[in-house]
Amino acid sequence: MMGVLGWTPEVVDSVTLKTLVVAFEGRQVYEWNHTAHLCSYTYNLMVMVSSLTGKSRMKPKSPIEFHPLLSSRESRGRSIGQKNFQDLRKIVGGAMGGR
Repeated sequence: MMGVLGWTPEVVDSVTLKTLVVAFEGRQVYEWNHTAHLCSYTYNLMVMVSSLTGKSRMKPKSPIEFHPLLSSRESRGRSIGQKNFQDLRKIVGGAMGGR
């Protein structure tokens, strides 16, 4: 891991394993962001060129569709509506002593 990060053994000795793993995973996401954007640009250029012939059924894709660590199908969490907001206010209010 330290080789991928470009860290020397002296640096690694002064950090925790958790810090090393978090830095490594962050580096992987950073590298895949770059690769996914390059794939997206190349694919979308191909879509544009093929659409000039007039018979293309291909649709442009976003970089997230090429990113193996981030999925467009992943849940983005619960959206906050009026009912959810009132429930959240009750929970937070109860945790803060009813303020």
